[in-house]
Amino acid sequence: MLKFSELKVTAEFLAKANAGKKKRPKIVNQYKRCNEAKFSKKKRKLFVEAYMELVENGWLNEFVNIHGDMSHNFHTCNMMNGSCDVIGSYRFLAWHRLYLLKFEEKLREMDNRLVVPFWRWTKNRRFPKWLKDVQPTGMVNRMGKKYNVTRELQSSDRLPTKNDIKSRMALNEYEAFTLAIEGMDPRGAHNRVHGWVGGTMNTMYSPADPIFWLHHAECDRLWYSWQVDHPDQHPPLTGNDAILTPWRERYSDMADLQQLPFFYRQLNV
Repeated sequence: MLKFSELKVTAEFLAKANAGKKKRPKIVNQYKRCNEAKFSKKKRKLFVEAYMELVENGWLNEFVNIHGDMSHNFHTCNMMNGSCDVIGSYRFLAWHRLYLLKFEEKLREMDNRLVVPFWRWTKNRRFPKWLKDVQPTGMVNRMGKKYNVTRELQSSDRLPTKNDIKSRMALNEYEAFTLAIEGMDPRGAHNRVHGWVGGTMNTMYSPADPIFWLHHAECDRLWYSWQVDHPDQHPPLTGNDAILTPWRERYSDMADLQQLPFFYRQLNV
């Protein structure tokens, strides 16, 4: 089993990369995802309580194990065997948007004041203090092995910088953009943050750590922002490849910003 920090891809695979005021999508009956740094103490408390309830009742364990099933092809490189597939690149952003949304829907069933906040690691370059002690124990992976959530935090200079992300946001083609956001060290922001947190976050069971959701909300926010500037850029997904298994939703369901139940007001890097 590979770790995010161990994933590699060829130079040829990355070679396809190659920019105004944003026209925001019309917002109708959508809730706002906000910066975790602006999350009130009350909402932080509600989030942690709801998260731990999902740990204790077993729902989160089953949901984490969906991410532990690499057959759903939602990453460029398979963490079981290290093989790389462009279809995984194409599915990465939309699949994780849906995964994040399914988790958020569960939170909002418990308390409709809750959302998944985003962690702006280009600006807030420390692990969010309010989640420091939230480390679930007694989780069980798909092979039946128990594990506890661990972390091995690195120095803040190892996190992606604002300039790193600006260079990725300047890319004009979907394939180049998704590779640069997910990407392979040193290019990819997503994998670098997983490796920066380390421990469980550096494995395919990373959603057991609550920071996973805040990190992916930030990756999703960046895609959302990029979509505003590039509304016609989409991956060439067809047939079953466009179905975001294990659910029935398709890529197109996640790509239409006006049809999403949430929005981001903060679109800058």
